[in-house]
Amino acid sequence: MRGDIPPVRRAADDPLGHPLSSQQLSLWVICQTQQGASAYNLPMAFDIRGPLDAVLFARAADALMARQEVLRTRIRVVDGEPRQWTAEAVADLQLE
Repeated sequence: MRGDIPPVRRAADDPLGHPLSSQQLSLWVICQTQQGASAYNLPMAFDIRGPLDAVLFARAADALMARQEVLRTRIRVVDGEPRQWTAEAVADLQLE
């Protein structure tokens, strides 16, 4: 039965991207009209105590990016309309 369901067309496959959802469009409009507004940003920092395995951390971050498309989605304006593209998952986090 699963074979009858067509694959979801990814934004990366469409040169024009995909339209924003109504919620995405609302946040985009707020961002455009209230430059510097940070009401929807949730910055945080973590204090890591002890040794950090940089290779394992990078692999975990790469896995997170691969699993969560929202972290790879970008919005660009095309012909005056905001459109979204989702980048392919690429495992290449470089730690300094």
